[in-house]
Amino acid sequence: MLQTYKVICHDILNIHNLAKFIVLDYWCKSSKEYSILFPSKYKAFFDKLPAFKGDVVRIYEKSSKLSLNEKKIIKISFINQNDIEKLCNSESKLFNMHTYLPDIVNEEMKPFFIKLYEEYSDRKTLRDIFGSKKDYYDELYDENDFTDCPCCGMSYIESSDSEKREDFDHYLPKFEFIFASINYRNLSPLCKKCNSTFKGETNPIEKRRKAFYPYSNTDNEIKVEIIADKDITTITDIILSGKKQEQINTWNSVFSIKKRYSSRANQLKKNVIKDIKLYMRENNVDFLKACTFFIKLYSRDKYSESKLIKIALIYKYSETKHIVQQMNNKN
Repeated sequence: MLQTYKVICHDILNIHNLAKFIVLDYWCKSSKEYSILFPSKYKAFFDKLPAFKGDVVRIYEKSSKLSLNEKKIIKISFINQNDIEKLCNSESKLFNMHTYLPDIVNEEMKPFFIKLYEEYSDRKTLRDIFGSKKDYYDELYDENDFTDCPCCGMSYIESSDSEKREDFDHYLPKFEFIFASINYRNLSPLCKKCNSTFKGETNPIEKRRKAFYPYSNTDNEIKVEIIADKDITTITDIILSGKKQEQINTWNSVFSIKKRYSSRANQLKKNVIKDIKLYMRENNVDFLKACTFFIKLYSRDKYSESKLIKIALIYKYSETKHIVQQMNNKN
């Protein structure tokens, strides 16, 4: 990711605490002899959502038949899956859920958590307590002020003034990290191309790869370099480099960044040259001075409107001696 989000305080983050209570303090403490009472802070809205309450109680009753070791495994898995930052940094090893978790997780808990994110959390009763996804999106957008996708820097994202919002990407995919499916530290707005077209259900940390943590609030300072034929008529490769090279490699692999940047660079070439020529004529400057002007101009807001790619193109043109000569002679 080019940029990562700044964390904000919002009530919707507390829905993860609800999930934590249900799994760790209710299901994992279930007993055949008695039912643990819901705390007063949860009981009121549980009673207003009988279907939701019914799901929770049904899974409690089935969980009561689990062994202490099986409950311990579920507890460890829940904590592990929600250790998102450490998982992204490869500081924590992912618990192998498919090998060890009891069947109840896939058969009962997984559908429940998907329903909790996709349906129950949008019910008025829960929205009144935790707020809506749109409210959270708007506050997150205003705090971070990204006009284009922070992942690719090429696509416009909906603003807080819009009636719509971008979808939240389950950075660690919900079908594999089911216990993190309602954790908003694992939910980040990305453009549709990044989220759906390219990433989909890809797990960015598979095989213990390092990946950018989407809420680290950093400019990842990624350098883009263009490789092309001698006349720069065809872009042959894109080099992505920076201090966090392992994360950059994962970012490229998950979101197909090099291919997308290469395609976009080929699209932008003519317009970039046109803008430079026009500036040369209107300001009576040579090609290199015009290149310097646009590099400075685009660097002010380099993560929007494909400017990072334009900067890389201009550097490539300015470093190619015969093109510099040709441009100065034509002008």
